[in-house]
Amino acid sequence: MRQTQQPDEDTMPDTIHDTLDTLPDPVGGARRARGARAPANAWQCFEYGKPRLFFVALMVVAAGIDVRTRDIGIGGPASNPLEALLLVAFALLLADAVVFGHQPARMLESAWRSNRFAVLYFGWAGLAGFFGIYQLSSLSFFVFRNLFPAFAAYVFLTFSVRRARDLRLLLTVFLIAAGPNLALGLSQYFFDGPFPVRMNAASAIKMDIDGTLVRSAVAGLFNHPNGLAIFLVPVLLTAFGLAVSRAPTGIRLRLFAGAVLAATMLLLYLSKAKGAWAWSLFGIMVLLAPRVLLAFRHAWVAHLLAVGAGIAALTTASLLIGGAFNTMLTRIELWHAATLAVGNDVFSLLFGSSQEGVWRLSTRMSSLQYTNAHNVFLNQAVYFGLPALVFYAGTFVWAVRSAQRAFAAAADPRVAQCARIALAVLLSMAGQYFFEPAAEASGYALEWLLFVGLAAATLRVSQTGGPDPADQTR
Repeated sequence: MRQTQQPDEDTMPDTIHDTLDTLPDPVGGARRARGARAPANAWQCFEYGKPRLFFVALMVVAAGIDVRTRDIGIGGPASNPLEALLLVAFALLLADAVVFGHQPARMLESAWRSNRFAVLYFGWAGLAGFFGIYQLSSLSFFVFRNLFPAFAAYVFLTFSVRRARDLRLLLTVFLIAAGPNLALGLSQYFFDGPFPVRMNAASAIKMDIDGTLVRSAVAGLFNHPNGLAIFLVPVLLTAFGLAVSRAPTGIRLRLFAGAVLAATMLLLYLSKAKGAWAWSLFGIMVLLAPRVLLAFRHAWVAHLLAVGAGIAALTTASLLIGGAFNTMLTRIELWHAATLAVGNDVFSLLFGSSQEGVWRLSTRMSSLQYTNAHNVFLNQAVYFGLPALVFYAGTFVWAVRSAQRAFAAAADPRVAQCARIALAVLLSMAGQYFFEPAAEASGYALEWLLFVGLAAATLRVSQTGGPDPADQTR
Protein backbone atom coordinates (compact mmCIF):
# COMPACT_ATOMS: atom_id res chain seq x y z
CA MET A 1 0.00 0.00 0.00
CA ARG A 2 1.31 3.42 -0.91
CA GLN A 3 2.79 5.26 2.06
CA THR A 4 1.78 8.88 2.47
CA GLN A 5 3.09 11.39 4.95
CA GLN A 6 0.80 13.06 7.45
CA PRO A 7 -0.64 16.17 5.76
CA ASP A 8 -0.48 19.56 7.34
CA GLU A 9 -3.44 21.89 7.52
CA ASP A 10 -2.61 23.53 4.19
CA THR A 11 -2.91 20.25 2.28
CA MET A 12 -5.99 18.97 4.05
CA PRO A 13 -8.32 19.40 1.04
CA ASP A 14 -6.27 16.72 -0.81
CA THR A 15 -6.49 13.96 1.75
CA ILE A 16 -10.06 12.87 1.13
CA HIS A 17 -9.31 12.32 -2.55
CA ASP A 18 -5.94 10.68 -1.90
CA THR A 19 -7.72 8.23 0.40
CA LEU A 20 -10.32 7.46 -2.24
CA ASP A 21 -7.61 6.81 -4.82
CA THR A 22 -6.31 3.89 -2.72
CA LEU A 23 -9.69 2.15 -2.42
CA PRO A 24 -10.12 -1.22 -4.18
CA ASP A 25 -12.35 -1.59 -7.20
CA PRO A 26 -15.01 -4.07 -6.00
CA VAL A 27 -16.90 -4.48 -9.24
CA GLY A 28 -13.89 -4.30 -11.54
CA GLY A 29 -12.04 -6.82 -9.34
CA ALA A 30 -14.93 -9.24 -9.44
CA ARG A 31 -15.15 -8.96 -13.22
CA ARG A 32 -11.43 -9.58 -13.64
CA ALA A 33 -11.73 -12.64 -11.40
CA ARG A 34 -14.27 -14.01 -13.89
CA GLY A 35 -12.00 -13.16 -16.82
CA ALA A 36 -14.11 -10.24 -18.04
CA ARG A 37 -12.49 -7.16 -19.52
CA ALA A 38 -13.60 -4.11 -17.56
CA PRO A 39 -12.42 -0.60 -18.41
CA ALA A 40 -9.68 0.55 -16.07
CA ASN A 41 -11.09 2.53 -13.13
CA ALA A 42 -14.63 2.40 -14.58
CA TRP A 43 -16.22 1.90 -11.18
CA GLN A 44 -14.00 4.52 -9.57
CA CYS A 45 -15.02 7.03 -12.24
CA PHE A 46 -18.62 6.64 -11.15
CA GLU A 47 -17.75 6.60 -7.46
CA TYR A 48 -15.49 9.62 -7.66
CA GLY A 49 -18.05 11.88 -9.13
CA LYS A 50 -18.50 12.24 -12.89
CA PRO A 51 -22.32 12.05 -12.55
CA ARG A 52 -22.09 14.50 -9.66
CA LEU A 53 -19.96 16.92 -11.68
CA PHE A 54 -22.58 16.98 -14.41
CA PHE A 55 -25.26 17.46 -11.76
CA VAL A 56 -23.38 20.50 -10.40
CA ALA A 57 -23.26 21.86 -13.95
CA LEU A 58 -27.03 21.36 -14.23
CA MET A 59 -27.57 23.27 -10.97
CA VAL A 60 -25.40 26.12 -12.24
CA VAL A 61 -27.62 26.34 -15.32
CA ALA A 62 -30.71 26.37 -13.09
CA ALA A 63 -29.21 29.20 -11.03
CA GLY A 64 -29.19 31.31 -14.18
CA ILE A 65 -32.98 31.08 -14.38
CA ASP A 66 -33.73 31.47 -10.67
CA VAL A 67 -37.31 32.61 -11.29
CA ARG A 68 -39.71 32.47 -8.36
CA THR A 69 -43.25 31.50 -9.25
CA ARG A 70 -44.40 32.18 -5.71
CA ASP A 71 -42.81 34.63 -3.31
CA ILE A 72 -43.99 36.48 -0.22
CA GLY A 73 -41.38 39.01 0.82
CA ILE A 74 -37.68 38.29 1.22
CA GLY A 75 -37.16 34.58 1.74
CA GLY A 76 -40.87 33.82 1.52
CA PRO A 77 -42.43 30.63 0.12
CA ALA A 78 -40.99 30.22 -3.36
CA SER A 79 -40.69 27.68 -6.14
CA ASN A 80 -37.79 27.63 -8.57
CA PRO A 81 -35.76 25.14 -10.65
CA LEU A 82 -33.06 24.79 -7.99
CA GLU A 83 -35.56 23.52 -5.43
CA ALA A 84 -36.69 20.84 -7.89
CA LEU A 85 -33.08 19.79 -8.50
CA LEU A 86 -32.57 19.50 -4.76
CA LEU A 87 -34.75 16.38 -4.88
CA VAL A 88 -32.33 14.93 -7.43
CA ALA A 89 -29.45 15.71 -5.07
CA PHE A 90 -31.12 13.75 -2.27
CA ALA A 91 -31.71 10.85 -4.67
CA LEU A 92 -28.01 10.82 -5.60
CA LEU A 93 -27.00 10.86 -1.94
CA LEU A 94 -29.38 7.98 -1.22
CA ALA A 95 -27.89 6.00 -4.10
CA ASP A 96 -24.39 6.72 -2.77
CA ALA A 97 -25.41 5.54 0.69
CA VAL A 98 -26.77 2.26 -0.72
CA VAL A 99 -24.02 1.51 -3.27
CA PHE A 100 -20.91 2.99 -1.65
CA GLY A 101 -21.70 2.82 2.04
CA HIS A 102 -19.99 5.76 3.71
CA GLN A 103 -19.57 7.96 0.62
CA PRO A 104 -22.07 10.67 1.73
CA ALA A 105 -19.99 11.12 4.88
CA ARG A 106 -16.82 11.35 2.78
CA MET A 107 -18.49 14.01 0.63
CA LEU A 108 -19.32 16.06 3.72
CA GLU A 109 -15.75 15.59 4.92
CA SER A 110 -14.52 16.92 1.57
CA ALA A 111 -16.80 19.96 1.94
CA TRP A 112 -15.45 20.56 5.45
CA ARG A 113 -11.81 20.33 4.41
CA SER A 114 -12.42 22.55 1.39
CA ASN A 115 -13.87 25.41 3.46
CA ARG A 116 -14.86 24.65 7.04
CA PHE A 117 -16.37 28.10 7.52
CA ALA A 118 -18.93 27.41 4.77
CA VAL A 119 -20.08 24.28 6.61
CA LEU A 120 -20.18 26.11 9.95
CA TYR A 121 -22.16 28.95 8.37
CA PHE A 122 -24.72 26.60 6.85
CA GLY A 123 -25.06 24.62 10.08
CA TRP A 124 -25.55 27.73 12.21
CA ALA A 125 -28.00 29.20 9.69
CA GLY A 126 -30.09 26.03 9.93
CA LEU A 127 -30.04 26.10 13.73
CA ALA A 128 -30.95 29.79 13.85
CA GLY A 129 -33.65 29.33 11.22
CA PHE A 130 -35.39 26.64 13.25
CA PHE A 131 -35.07 28.71 16.44
CA GLY A 132 -36.66 31.57 14.52
CA ILE A 133 -39.75 29.44 13.89
CA TYR A 134 -39.91 28.75 17.62
CA GLN A 135 -39.95 32.52 18.14
CA LEU A 136 -42.82 32.79 15.60
CA SER A 137 -40.50 34.51 13.10
CA SER A 138 -40.27 32.31 9.99
CA LEU A 139 -38.47 34.65 7.58
CA SER A 140 -35.02 33.48 8.68
CA PHE A 141 -36.02 29.86 8.14
CA PHE A 142 -37.12 30.68 4.60
CA VAL A 143 -33.78 32.38 3.93
CA PHE A 144 -32.05 29.21 5.16
CA ARG A 145 -34.30 27.14 2.93
CA ASN A 146 -33.19 29.23 -0.05
CA LEU A 147 -29.54 28.49 0.83
CA PHE A 148 -30.04 24.72 0.87
CA PRO A 149 -29.76 24.01 -2.90
CA ALA A 150 -26.58 26.07 -3.10
CA PHE A 151 -24.98 24.17 -0.23
CA ALA A 152 -25.89 20.84 -1.84
CA ALA A 153 -24.19 21.97 -5.07
CA TYR A 154 -21.14 23.06 -3.06
CA VAL A 155 -20.84 19.63 -1.41
CA PHE A 156 -21.05 17.82 -4.75
CA LEU A 157 -18.57 20.25 -6.32
CA THR A 158 -15.88 19.82 -3.67
CA PHE A 159 -16.05 16.04 -4.10
CA SER A 160 -16.26 15.76 -7.88
CA VAL A 161 -13.84 18.34 -9.37
CA ARG A 162 -10.50 16.61 -10.01
CA ARG A 163 -8.85 18.01 -13.13
CA ALA A 164 -8.25 21.30 -14.88
CA ARG A 165 -10.86 20.42 -17.48
CA ASP A 166 -13.44 20.02 -14.69
CA LEU A 167 -12.72 23.59 -13.59
CA ARG A 168 -13.01 24.85 -17.16
CA LEU A 169 -16.26 22.93 -17.64
CA LEU A 170 -17.98 24.63 -14.70
CA LEU A 171 -16.77 28.09 -15.73
CA THR A 172 -18.04 27.53 -19.27
CA VAL A 173 -21.40 26.28 -18.01
CA PHE A 174 -21.61 29.35 -15.77
CA LEU A 175 -21.31 31.58 -18.84
CA ILE A 176 -23.95 29.54 -20.65
CA ALA A 177 -26.25 29.91 -17.63
CA ALA A 178 -26.07 33.69 -18.00
CA GLY A 179 -27.56 33.44 -21.50
CA PRO A 180 -31.26 33.87 -20.57
CA ASN A 181 -30.59 37.02 -18.54
CA LEU A 182 -28.30 38.47 -21.21
CA ALA A 183 -30.78 37.84 -24.02
CA LEU A 184 -33.74 39.11 -22.02
CA GLY A 185 -31.89 42.21 -20.83
CA LEU A 186 -30.89 43.17 -24.36
CA SER A 187 -34.47 42.60 -25.54
CA GLN A 188 -35.80 44.80 -22.73
CA TYR A 189 -33.58 47.67 -23.81
CA PHE A 190 -33.96 47.45 -27.59
CA PHE A 191 -37.58 46.22 -27.76
CA ASP A 192 -39.02 47.42 -24.41
CA GLY A 193 -39.71 43.92 -23.17
CA PRO A 194 -40.70 41.36 -22.26
CA PHE A 195 -40.58 41.63 -18.45
CA PRO A 196 -41.57 38.15 -17.19
CA VAL A 197 -40.85 39.24 -13.59
CA ARG A 198 -42.76 42.23 -12.26
CA MET A 199 -40.42 45.17 -11.66
CA ASN A 200 -39.91 46.42 -8.12
CA ALA A 201 -41.42 49.84 -7.37
CA ALA A 202 -37.94 51.08 -6.41
CA SER A 203 -36.78 50.59 -10.01
CA ALA A 204 -38.96 53.55 -11.01
CA ILE A 205 -36.67 55.92 -9.08
CA LYS A 206 -33.37 54.41 -10.22
CA MET A 207 -30.93 57.27 -10.89
CA ASP A 208 -28.41 57.61 -13.71
CA ILE A 209 -24.85 58.84 -13.22
CA ASP A 210 -25.96 62.45 -13.83
CA GLY A 211 -28.67 62.31 -11.16
CA THR A 212 -31.61 61.99 -13.57
CA LEU A 213 -34.08 59.11 -13.47
CA VAL A 214 -33.30 56.09 -15.64
CA ARG A 215 -35.84 55.91 -18.47
CA SER A 216 -35.09 52.45 -19.91
CA ALA A 217 -34.54 49.92 -17.13
CA VAL A 218 -33.10 46.47 -17.84
CA ALA A 219 -33.55 43.74 -15.24
CA GLY A 220 -33.47 40.40 -17.06
CA LEU A 221 -35.18 37.82 -14.87
CA PHE A 222 -34.81 40.03 -11.79
CA ASN A 223 -37.19 42.65 -10.39
CA HIS A 224 -34.63 45.48 -10.24
CA PRO A 225 -31.61 46.54 -12.34
CA ASN A 226 -29.36 46.19 -9.30
CA GLY A 227 -30.36 42.54 -8.97
CA LEU A 228 -29.25 41.88 -12.54
CA ALA A 229 -25.99 43.77 -11.92
CA ILE A 230 -25.18 41.66 -8.85
CA PHE A 231 -25.59 38.51 -10.93
CA LEU A 232 -23.59 39.84 -13.90
CA VAL A 233 -20.40 41.00 -12.17
CA PRO A 234 -19.07 37.41 -11.73
CA VAL A 235 -20.20 36.65 -15.30
CA LEU A 236 -18.21 39.60 -16.66
CA LEU A 237 -15.07 38.65 -14.74
CA THR A 238 -15.30 34.99 -15.74
CA ALA A 239 -15.77 35.90 -19.40
CA PHE A 240 -12.91 38.42 -19.23
CA GLY A 241 -10.61 35.87 -17.61
CA LEU A 242 -11.32 33.20 -20.23
CA ALA A 243 -11.22 35.60 -23.19
CA VAL A 244 -8.02 37.54 -22.54
CA SER A 245 -5.92 35.14 -20.45
CA ARG A 246 -2.63 33.91 -21.88
CA ALA A 247 -3.40 30.39 -20.63
CA PRO A 248 -4.01 27.80 -23.39
CA THR A 249 -7.66 28.29 -24.38
CA GLY A 250 -9.42 26.88 -27.42
CA ILE A 251 -10.43 29.41 -30.04
CA ARG A 252 -14.11 28.48 -29.73
CA LEU A 253 -14.11 28.99 -25.96
CA ARG A 254 -12.22 32.27 -26.33
CA LEU A 255 -14.68 33.57 -28.94
CA PHE A 256 -17.67 32.47 -26.88
CA ALA A 257 -16.26 34.15 -23.76
CA GLY A 258 -15.58 37.30 -25.79
CA ALA A 259 -19.20 37.42 -27.00
CA VAL A 260 -20.51 36.95 -23.46
CA LEU A 261 -18.10 39.65 -22.25
CA ALA A 262 -19.37 42.18 -24.80
CA ALA A 263 -23.03 41.53 -23.97
CA THR A 264 -22.36 41.64 -20.22
CA MET A 265 -20.47 44.93 -20.40
CA LEU A 266 -23.32 46.50 -22.35
CA LEU A 267 -25.96 45.28 -19.89
CA LEU A 268 -23.95 46.39 -16.87
CA TYR A 269 -23.72 49.85 -18.40
CA LEU A 270 -27.47 49.88 -19.10
CA SER A 271 -28.26 48.73 -15.54
CA LYS A 272 -26.78 52.02 -14.23
CA ALA A 273 -25.54 50.09 -11.21
CA LYS A 274 -22.60 52.30 -10.30
CA GLY A 275 -21.30 50.01 -7.58
CA ALA A 276 -21.22 47.10 -10.02
CA TRP A 277 -19.09 49.19 -12.38
CA ALA A 278 -16.59 49.94 -9.63
CA TRP A 279 -16.24 46.35 -8.43
CA SER A 280 -16.09 45.01 -11.99
CA LEU A 281 -13.14 47.34 -12.57
CA PHE A 282 -11.56 46.09 -9.34
CA GLY A 283 -11.89 42.49 -10.51
CA ILE A 284 -10.46 43.30 -13.95
CA MET A 285 -7.42 44.83 -12.24
CA VAL A 286 -6.92 41.53 -10.39
CA LEU A 287 -7.21 39.61 -13.68
CA LEU A 288 -4.62 41.86 -15.34
CA ALA A 289 -2.27 42.22 -12.36
CA PRO A 290 1.33 41.00 -12.77
CA ARG A 291 1.94 37.57 -11.28
CA VAL A 292 4.31 39.00 -8.67
CA LEU A 293 1.42 40.91 -7.04
CA LEU A 294 -0.67 37.75 -6.67
CA ALA A 295 1.88 35.06 -5.92
CA PHE A 296 3.99 36.36 -3.04
CA ARG A 297 3.60 34.73 0.37
CA HIS A 298 0.40 35.74 2.18
CA ALA A 299 -0.65 37.92 -0.76
CA TRP A 300 -4.27 37.10 0.10
CA VAL A 301 -3.97 39.35 3.18
CA ALA A 302 -3.03 42.30 0.98
CA HIS A 303 -5.91 41.48 -1.37
CA LEU A 304 -8.44 41.55 1.47
CA LEU A 305 -6.99 44.83 2.73
CA ALA A 306 -7.41 46.22 -0.80
CA VAL A 307 -11.11 45.30 -0.69
CA GLY A 308 -11.44 47.09 2.64
CA ALA A 309 -9.70 50.15 1.21
CA GLY A 310 -12.03 50.05 -1.79
CA ILE A 311 -15.09 49.94 0.47
CA ALA A 312 -13.81 52.91 2.48
CA ALA A 313 -12.97 54.88 -0.68
CA LEU A 314 -16.38 54.27 -2.29
CA THR A 315 -18.21 55.19 0.91
CA THR A 316 -16.24 58.41 1.38
CA ALA A 317 -16.45 59.43 -2.28
CA SER A 318 -20.21 58.80 -2.41
CA LEU A 319 -20.81 60.95 0.68
CA LEU A 320 -18.68 63.78 -0.72
CA ILE A 321 -20.07 63.74 -4.26
CA GLY A 322 -23.76 63.39 -3.35
CA GLY A 323 -26.25 63.73 -6.18
CA ALA A 324 -26.85 60.33 -7.74
CA PHE A 325 -24.62 58.84 -5.04
CA ASN A 326 -26.53 60.19 -2.04
CA THR A 327 -28.06 56.76 -1.37
CA MET A 328 -24.91 56.02 0.63
CA LEU A 329 -26.26 58.04 3.56
CA THR A 330 -29.42 55.92 3.53
CA ARG A 331 -27.30 52.77 3.56
CA ILE A 332 -25.35 53.98 6.59
CA GLU A 333 -28.61 54.74 8.40
CA LEU A 334 -29.84 51.21 7.67
CA TRP A 335 -26.54 49.72 8.87
CA HIS A 336 -26.97 51.60 12.14
CA ALA A 337 -30.57 50.41 12.51
CA ALA A 338 -29.51 46.81 11.85
CA THR A 339 -26.74 46.85 14.46
CA LEU A 340 -29.17 48.19 17.07
CA ALA A 341 -31.78 45.56 16.18
CA VAL A 342 -29.28 42.70 16.39
CA GLY A 343 -27.94 43.92 19.75
CA ASN A 344 -31.41 44.41 21.19
CA ASP A 345 -31.39 41.13 23.17
CA VAL A 346 -29.41 37.92 23.61
CA PHE A 347 -31.62 35.86 21.28
CA SER A 348 -31.26 38.36 18.42
CA LEU A 349 -27.51 38.53 18.98
CA LEU A 350 -27.10 34.75 18.81
CA PHE A 351 -29.86 33.59 16.46
CA GLY A 352 -31.03 36.66 14.54
CA SER A 353 -34.63 36.85 13.27
CA SER A 354 -34.28 40.63 13.69
CA GLN A 355 -36.06 41.70 10.49
CA GLU A 356 -39.00 43.16 12.38
CA GLY A 357 -36.65 45.17 14.59
CA VAL A 358 -34.82 46.59 11.56
CA TRP A 359 -38.19 47.52 10.02
CA ARG A 360 -39.31 49.40 13.13
CA LEU A 361 -36.00 51.19 13.71
CA SER A 362 -35.59 52.18 10.06
CA THR A 363 -38.83 54.18 10.20
CA ARG A 364 -37.22 56.48 12.78
CA MET A 365 -33.56 56.38 11.74
CA SER A 366 -33.61 56.21 7.94
CA SER A 367 -35.32 57.76 4.94
CA LEU A 368 -36.01 54.21 3.70
CA GLN A 369 -38.11 51.73 5.67
CA TYR A 370 -36.54 48.33 5.12
CA THR A 371 -36.45 44.84 6.62
CA ASN A 372 -32.70 44.31 6.29
CA ALA A 373 -29.42 46.17 6.51
CA HIS A 374 -28.85 46.75 2.76
CA ASN A 375 -25.56 44.96 3.43
CA VAL A 376 -25.17 41.23 2.84
CA PHE A 377 -22.64 40.80 5.64
CA LEU A 378 -24.75 42.59 8.26
CA ASN A 379 -27.79 40.73 6.97
CA GLN A 380 -26.25 37.46 8.18
CA ALA A 381 -26.44 38.82 11.73
CA VAL A 382 -29.98 40.10 11.10
CA TYR A 383 -31.14 36.71 9.83
CA PHE A 384 -29.04 34.22 11.80
CA GLY A 385 -27.15 36.08 14.54
CA LEU A 386 -23.60 37.29 15.07
CA PRO A 387 -21.99 33.80 14.76
CA ALA A 388 -23.39 33.51 11.23
CA LEU A 389 -21.76 36.83 10.32
CA VAL A 390 -18.40 35.54 11.59
CA PHE A 391 -18.74 32.26 9.66
CA TYR A 392 -19.92 34.04 6.50
CA ALA A 393 -16.97 36.44 6.52
CA GLY A 394 -14.68 33.52 7.35
CA THR A 395 -15.95 31.68 4.27
CA PHE A 396 -14.85 34.58 2.08
CA VAL A 397 -11.44 34.85 3.78
CA TRP A 398 -10.75 31.10 3.52
CA ALA A 399 -11.84 31.00 -0.14
CA VAL A 400 -9.69 34.01 -1.08
CA ARG A 401 -6.75 32.39 0.70
CA SER A 402 -7.30 29.12 -1.18
CA ALA A 403 -7.59 30.80 -4.59
CA GLN A 404 -4.47 32.91 -4.05
CA ARG A 405 -2.40 29.95 -2.86
CA ALA A 406 -3.66 27.86 -5.78
CA PHE A 407 -2.56 30.54 -8.22
CA ALA A 408 0.89 30.71 -6.64
CA ALA A 409 1.34 26.92 -6.61
CA ALA A 410 -0.21 25.93 -9.95
CA ALA A 411 2.13 24.39 -12.52
CA ASP A 412 -0.68 24.05 -15.07
CA PRO A 413 -1.47 27.49 -16.60
CA ARG A 414 -5.14 26.51 -16.93
CA VAL A 415 -5.39 25.88 -13.19
CA ALA A 416 -3.68 29.22 -12.55
CA GLN A 417 -6.19 30.86 -14.90
CA CYS A 418 -9.16 29.38 -13.03
CA ALA A 419 -7.62 30.31 -9.67
CA ARG A 420 -7.10 33.90 -10.80
CA ILE A 421 -10.72 34.10 -12.00
CA ALA A 422 -12.01 32.70 -8.70
CA LEU A 423 -9.84 35.19 -6.78
CA ALA A 424 -11.06 38.16 -8.84
CA VAL A 425 -14.72 37.13 -8.52
CA LEU A 426 -14.56 36.53 -4.76
CA LEU A 427 -12.82 39.84 -4.03
CA SER A 428 -15.25 41.80 -6.21
CA MET A 429 -18.21 39.93 -4.78
CA ALA A 430 -17.12 40.75 -1.22
CA GLY A 431 -16.88 44.45 -2.06
CA GLN A 432 -20.20 44.57 -3.88
CA TYR A 433 -22.05 42.57 -1.22
CA PHE A 434 -21.03 45.14 1.37
CA PHE A 435 -23.40 47.64 -0.25
CA GLU A 436 -26.23 45.43 -1.55
CA PRO A 437 -29.25 43.91 0.22
CA ALA A 438 -29.70 40.78 -1.91
CA ALA A 439 -27.65 37.59 -1.95
CA GLU A 440 -29.83 35.17 -0.02
CA ALA A 441 -31.91 33.93 -2.97
CA SER A 442 -31.04 30.45 -4.23
CA GLY A 443 -29.42 31.68 -7.44
CA TYR A 444 -27.22 34.27 -5.71
CA ALA A 445 -26.22 31.77 -3.03
CA LEU A 446 -25.23 29.18 -5.62
CA GLU A 447 -23.22 31.76 -7.56
CA TRP A 448 -21.34 32.61 -4.35
CA LEU A 449 -20.72 29.00 -3.27
CA LEU A 450 -19.77 28.02 -6.83
CA PHE A 451 -16.71 30.25 -6.63
CA VAL A 452 -16.05 29.32 -3.00
CA GLY A 453 -15.97 25.68 -4.12
CA LEU A 454 -13.89 26.45 -7.21
CA ALA A 455 -11.32 28.26 -5.06
CA ALA A 456 -10.86 25.12 -2.97
CA ALA A 457 -10.85 22.90 -6.06
CA THR A 458 -8.12 24.93 -7.75
CA LEU A 459 -5.95 24.58 -4.65
CA ARG A 460 -6.48 20.82 -4.60
CA VAL A 461 -5.75 20.42 -8.31
CA SER A 462 -2.70 22.71 -8.12
CA GLN A 463 -1.17 20.52 -5.42
CA THR A 464 -1.46 17.32 -7.47
CA GLY A 465 1.40 18.37 -9.75
CA GLY A 466 1.70 19.40 -13.38
CA PRO A 467 -0.79 19.21 -16.23
CA ASP A 468 -2.87 16.06 -16.52
CA PRO A 469 -1.67 14.00 -19.53
CA ALA A 470 -5.28 13.13 -20.32
CA ASP A 471 -6.06 16.82 -20.61
CA GLN A 472 -3.10 17.45 -22.90
CA THR A 473 -4.50 15.09 -25.49
CA ARG A 474 -7.67 17.17 -25.86
